[in-house]
Amino acid sequence: MSEIDVEPVEEIDDAAVPAGVDAPEYVLYGGKGGVGKTTMAAATALASARDGTPTLVVSTDPAHSLSDTLETSIPAEPAQIRDDDPLYAAEIDPDEALEEGPFAGDGENPMGGMLGGLGEAMGG
Repeated sequence: MSEIDVEPVEEIDDAAVPAGVDAPEYVLYGGKGGVGKTTMAAATALASARDGTPTLVVSTDPAHSLSDTLETSIPAEPAQIRDDDPLYAAEIDPDEALEEGPFAGDGENPMGGMLGGLGEAMGG
């Protein structure tokens, strides 16, 4: 096995976004079961929404623990779940989502509908 020459990174430049472009940001949580992914996603989404940023939190956990964490019923399609904050949520059954509904694609492009109406659901 050969050695690899690695140098530490001093500074990382943010991706260049043209002036005036309001680019969306994504935060994804992944890992083993029981490590707090849903709790972190819910806390991050709530903090972002309370700061005034329209925020969508999506869970694909069949246990629907996001509803429990946020103490409210969350539909399968993105919907605003708080009147006082721009917080939107969806709990998606991954098996059903790939077969039908707003996240379904067609036979040639199975992921084609994955993000279809999310922008419209959030007023965009």
